[in-house]
Amino acid sequence: MDSLVGLFGAGCQPSSSNDPFGLRRISYGLVQILVENKKNFDLTKALTLVAQVQPIRIDNDVINEVVQFVTRRLEQLLVDEGINYEIVRSVLMERANCQYLASQTAAE
Repeated sequence: MDSLVGLFGAGCQPSSSNDPFGLRRISYGLVQILVENKKNFDLTKALTLVAQVQPIRIDNDVINEVVQFVTRRLEQLLVDEGINYEIVRSVLMERANCQYLASQTAAE
């Protein structure tokens, strides 16, 4: 998560076709671990804590951007598991900040 926040803060977000630091893979792995291990995890709170120890100033817009980026990886994970896209989108509108809870709600 440290690399996600730092690289986003430095303006090194992945583009539509370019992800030189593998941030999509890192984010997908993060949500996969949280869901598989049934971990309730407040993503926004964690990113805020990580932002405080970065060598550059990280504002709330960057944190929100990282939350959205990770949420898209969770969306992909749930769709890959066969959960209807519309259900996933609806659940993530309310529960995207807690990945395991969102995955459980979507599965039910």
